[in-house]
Amino acid sequence: IELRLGGGLVMNGAASTVRFGHFAHSGTIAGNVLLVANDIDGNADGQFGGMVANMLNGGDVTLGFTGTGDQGPGNDVSYNSSHTLNLLAKGNVGFAGKLQNAGTGAINVVAGWDGTTLNAAQFGNAGVYGNNGKGVFIGTSNATGDSSLGSKGGQVSVYGAGLTLDAVNGYAQLGAHGAGTGAILVKVSGGVTLNGGAAGTGRFAQIGNGGYQTTGNTSGAITINAGGDVALNGGAGTDAYVQVGNGGSQSNNGSSGYSNTGDVTVTAANALLTAGGGTGAYAMLGNGGLKVGQTLSGNGVNGGTISVTVDHNVTLASGAGVDAFTQIGNGGSQQNLNPSGSATGTTSGDVTVHAPNGDAGAVTLTAGSGADAYAMIGNGGYAANAGASAVAANFTITGNVSVTDLTLTGGNSGANAFALIGNGDGSKSSVANVGGNVSIDVGTGTITYTSGTAPHSFATIGNFTGQGTVTGSLTGAHPPSEVQENPTVTGFVASQNASTPSPTNSQTTISTIQTIVVNQPDTNPGATNLGPNVSDHAPGLLASLEGGGDSSEPNTADSATVVIADSLDGTKKPTGTQLLLGGMVKQVAPTAANGTPHGVPPADQDFSSWGNEALWQ
Repeated sequence: IELRLGGGLVMNGAASTVRFGHFAHSGTIAGNVLLVANDIDGNADGQFGGMVANMLNGGDVTLGFTGTGDQGPGNDVSYNSSHTLNLLAKGNVGFAGKLQNAGTGAINVVAGWDGTTLNAAQFGNAGVYGNNGKGVFIGTSNATGDSSLGSKGGQVSVYGAGLTLDAVNGYAQLGAHGAGTGAILVKVSGGVTLNGGAAGTGRFAQIGNGGYQTTGNTSGAITINAGGDVALNGGAGTDAYVQVGNGGSQSNNGSSGYSNTGDVTVTAANALLTAGGGTGAYAMLGNGGLKVGQTLSGNGVNGGTISVTVDHNVTLASGAGVDAFTQIGNGGSQQNLNPSGSATGTTSGDVTVHAPNGDAGAVTLTAGSGADAYAMIGNGGYAANAGASAVAANFTITGNVSVTDLTLTGGNSGANAFALIGNGDGSKSSVANVGGNVSIDVGTGTITYTSGTAPHSFATIGNFTGQGTVTGSLTGAHPPSEVQENPTVTGFVASQNASTPSPTNSQTTISTIQTIVVNQPDTNPGATNLGPNVSDHAPGLLASLEGGGDSSEPNTADSATVVIADSLDGTKKPTGTQLLLGGMVKQVAPTAANGTPHGVPPADQDFSSWGNEALWQ
């Protein structure tokens, strides 16, 4: 059936007597349907969604609206079809309800349509979509409940000037709600915005298959190509999370086995992840989610290649709520929490975050004020696989991580608010064997570390775990050393080569002078006894004598500055050792109960090689 109208289609009468498209009381229907009209009106237009669902049983359906008004289904539409639905409009396209295909058919949505292009292969061409600033909206205040657009087994493609998912009165989702394998493509000339809800519980915004407290395996590639910003804003409500990836908060709870996989690729002007003030209001680019796979008794998998490329900045700002973390990578906070002794799991996939070096762009990670509100680029998350019955050898967290020009800042309020580039868990509360290579390329930029004052809230680079082994290499950066000479620490990278930058930008790596201030011991299991805060400063007097500067390599004069500063510091020193002056001198912090030596210590007592009691008072 093909119907092209210069005006609108008016449908008046009862649904049983007014119909458009194929219909059969029994038997089967077959054939494609094309309708091009200015609009649909009449007292039966509210039944049109059901008519479309019925048409899709027999073939592809294309609806093109040439009027400038907003279009979209007025109520929930669910169907099971292998055929394609094309929804094209010169105006905005809005989804205030749920449109879900339980079959394998594709769905294409074009806002700001040019009014003539009907070939799906050309919907993404310049000039076909996004005209007159028209975009696609899922949720918003127009929705009275949950809103979604997805296909369980088919690709969903969205084109327009922008895409907004706004969980005002319920969740807003682009993807299959629950188990699904369909790929998702978003191509917009402007920005993509996801807003978590301000009230209630479970008002999330997600681009991906799955959802809050859903069950079943999810997969499918997710691709976002935006001319503007991609902004994920967690909400003030409970579990008002925002995510681009498959899975979802607290999904597959009590599962005997699950899988969340699929490559996630984002290209934008800026990528801005901001967690919210609500509990569990995290912001994430990757597969998994908060407490995914709790009490797992089988095998849990969260994986896929994660790639973020921006013209300017990548910003991760964690929130004030508990578990309001930000992450680019797979896994999520407390994934597979409290697993059985026989449970197994893998969290993997290469993670690449690329912003221009220097003033043109930066990557910034800032932990939040809430407990467990970490900021992280890499696979894993706080307390991954943790539990009394967990076996470290049964779980693996791995993947190569590549990042350009960056700043890391830990939290000062809630515990476990670490800022990490790498895999595993910066608080060292997880249970897993952790590996993967970390590559940093700052070009002509700098790396700034500011560890937080809250417990287990370091700013650092590397792979970390609480129980298990750690392997991998670090290239292109001088991270703060939390390891020192403590052989029990499991947070480190296996080898370091700071002179060879990542091939991402192929520019010279800049190393900054680092002044280390030692905090009180971190008593978290698996953690190091020495947790340094590292910051960048102008060269001191000794550094100046040796010609040091802001961008010079650390040298022996810098080490001497640290030694004298530590010696003159009247605060107590925790147990530990440091190699100083290029290994020529070894400083040993005393193990006496009061932390300070008085006079000559006994023969079995460690003492400072500087040997002046007055300097340690």
